[in-house]
Amino acid sequence: MSWSQSLIRLQEIDLELEEYAQRLGEIAALLKEDAEVRQARRVADQRREAAAAARRHQGDLEFELGQAQVKRTRTEQNLYSGRIVNSRELQDLQAELESLKRRVGVLEDQVLEAMLEREEADEAAKAVDARLASLEGALTQRQGALQAELSRREAAVAALQAERAGALPGIPPKLLESYDYLRKRGGGIAVAQLRGDSCSVCGTDLLRPTIQAVHRGQEAYCDTCRRILVLG
Repeated sequence: MSWSQSLIRLQEIDLELEEYAQRLGEIAALLKEDAEVRQARRVADQRREAAAAARRHQGDLEFELGQAQVKRTRTEQNLYSGRIVNSRELQDLQAELESLKRRVGVLEDQVLEAMLEREEADEAAKAVDARLASLEGALTQRQGALQAELSRREAAVAALQAERAGALPGIPPKLLESYDYLRKRGGGIAVAQLRGDSCSVCGTDLLRPTIQAVHRGQEAYCDTCRRILVLG
């Protein structure tokens, strides 16, 4: 393979490697935990905590209701036991009993309300858990496909890098220096081919001495874009 052919192939390899590098960067970003999944996990945590708080609130009210019911029962037993005959004490017990009945009624309403709130909180938690499970399943599937693509592309990059290393010895060191410099300033394109009498990259009609130098296999550069010129 001539140095010009090696140079053309080198540029093709480098352009392919750039494409691979861009896609590998995209894959690396995609393999990071999905933002939608992170948000779903935050929401699920919040809903679970809300459901747990609702259960605790219901439990506290049920405990308080149980205590009030026990106290009401004991007060009723004292009131109707016949052991207390003092009218003042009886009036006080009657008033306490009425107060306890009202308190039990209020607590029963609160327990019922808390039960409904807990059921709603549980349902909300189940809904976001189901959505999270769906998102995580889809993420796992996507990541599996991405991992497979990553492995394929990394293998391709390794093969291209090996081929690149094999192409370098066939190119004169001075041309390699020019190639590396021109790639940076030429948007990754350092080598142009002679198409008729024109540059394949910028389309400029070339001067006769430049065309002749290319045909003789000498180092030559486009008169306009200054890229390395080789026969197409």
